[in-house]
Amino acid sequence: MRARGLRTALRALSAVAQIHHGYAASNFPVPWSVKYYGPDGPWQAISVSVGGIDTQATTQVDLYPSGAYGSPIITSEACEPYDDTPCGAGGLWSPTNVDATATSYRQGWIGHADQVEAYGASYIQAMTINGQTVPYVPLVAIDNATITSPAGKKYGPQCGNLALGIGGGVQTQNFPDASSDVDTGFMFLPGLYNQSIIPSYAYGLHYGSATLKYGGSLVFGGYDKGRVLGRYTNYTGSEITLLDIGIGVEKGGSPFASGAKSISGLLLNNTGQPTSVTVNPNPGIPGLYLPGKTCQEIAKHLPLTFDTTLQYYVWNTDDSQYEKIITSPSYLSFTFPWSADDDPSSSSPSNITIKVPFLLLNLTLDAPLASTPTPYFPCIPIDPTGGDVYRLGRAFLQAAFTGHNFIETHSWLAQAPGPGSARDGLGVDRVDLQAHATAIETSDEGDDGEVWARTWDGYWEPLAEDGAQTATPTALSGDGGGGGGGGDGSSSSSGGGGDGDDGMSTGAKVGIAVGAVAAAAAAVAALLVWWRRRRMRAKEEEGARTMRDDKCPFGCPYGAHVLRCPFWLPDYPQPVELWTQPPMLQGTAVTYELPGSRPLSPRELDAGSKSMRSCRQSGA
Repeated sequence: MRARGLRTALRALSAVAQIHHGYAASNFPVPWSVKYYGPDGPWQAISVSVGGIDTQATTQVDLYPSGAYGSPIITSEACEPYDDTPCGAGGLWSPTNVDATATSYRQGWIGHADQVEAYGASYIQAMTINGQTVPYVPLVAIDNATITSPAGKKYGPQCGNLALGIGGGVQTQNFPDASSDVDTGFMFLPGLYNQSIIPSYAYGLHYGSATLKYGGSLVFGGYDKGRVLGRYTNYTGSEITLLDIGIGVEKGGSPFASGAKSISGLLLNNTGQPTSVTVNPNPGIPGLYLPGKTCQEIAKHLPLTFDTTLQYYVWNTDDSQYEKIITSPSYLSFTFPWSADDDPSSSSPSNITIKVPFLLLNLTLDAPLASTPTPYFPCIPIDPTGGDVYRLGRAFLQAAFTGHNFIETHSWLAQAPGPGSARDGLGVDRVDLQAHATAIETSDEGDDGEVWARTWDGYWEPLAEDGAQTATPTALSGDGGGGGGGGDGSSSSSGGGGDGDDGMSTGAKVGIAVGAVAAAAAAVAALLVWWRRRRMRAKEEEGARTMRDDKCPFGCPYGAHVLRCPFWLPDYPQPVELWTQPPMLQGTAVTYELPGSRPLSPRELDAGSKSMRSCRQSGA
């Protein structure tokens, strides 16, 4: 009776959503969290409600936007091994009271760069963002999760991910053996497009900075023109060639020991030779995942030490260069090839450069990664294998705009502005993207750097030509005024800043501001985690737990993880998933989904496998 009532209610909700077909579609801004997360940030996230249509069945959670199909959401069971840590600080979901829409599938959340390995049962449930509901959304209730730090420390995730999609076409996730009569789900973004609420299956994203209380911008079916500055580049799929990395000074004297204002050629392969590499801009992961020799070469020019215990590059805060670098107009630059789809006749230079101020790369390691808040530089050495690529995560997207049109399998990358006086970039200016859009409009397309530099006024202060500090950045000397949140109407109560001690250096104030954000978030997270776990565990004792396979308790794997489960049957058909090529935010390999036709509990696969028995894709 209860299951029938839930299905009826979901269908009614779907029918109501169809009313939007009679109205003009327009872009849809996504709200950002009022809390910040770590332990390698601080980071802001997206606020959503999942798991039902009434308040008793709905849970508010914060998620990082990312790729893939099902959105992985943390449950209290996943955090049980990590007591007294902020695991699940973004919200815990208990799906036990909505088992009518469970499927027979277990899926995986595998991150090779950031070393995430997590698994959970799949559900088709409603998701609500900013007051708008999509009834049938694939969700994964993560009940087993491990993140492994570069030093080998294992801990639980604070937030799950909001699936944006993969590849091209309007995508669904099909569950032929679902235990309910709902066996097909749309991710939230294509669900909005399918209901004609937004004009395109596309998005525009700029991550902003939690440290500076500079709210992010995520717009479905459009983008915020006020977050796109100067020329942009186009590329197909989710990967682009990174040509070089450099160090520069926008104006004033040099803060570097060498006195140089421009240093190039820092992108090296793992034999120490200059190179170009394929990268994937990905908001679902935190750092800059690059060749080890590249990180070493960058570190030669900065007051950094590779901490052999933490296995991260940490800032030497006692070095006088540290304060000069993070408070002056100095930056790390990333050079990409320029594709002129928007203006084939243009004679502009063939490359574009995206600049990330070092102020944004002064991030904090907190518990459980470090015993005390530790300023670090987020260059993380990796060696991609199995067709994987290097990654540019949230650290990069603090200063870059990215967007993607799934119908056209077309992506954009551009410089994002600084916070500006109102901490909303160049001002909120949301623009619709039509279904087959391949070009976007930008602000100050001919900007030679002057407009970009102006958006950082108050957050940095040029040095004298001899390298001496001349003034303190006004936005860093205290609260800085203004609220965070930018164009999507979200502000944070956990932002850094404060009046501080008049005798304290600006570098120390910046460090304290960053640390304060992380510490405040950790304290609030610990309290919320304790309360939520207590409540969730009580509920779970009353409901049935998801049935697991006796031999492979977390699902029998496929691909690189198969050796971990000796009970995998070699004659069992290889799992397949909706095939869309190339995958979005997942690398170059084909992505797979699992069949539920046998009692074994399947799981999501490595991106490295090229095998495919079948493919499904529903076009626009």
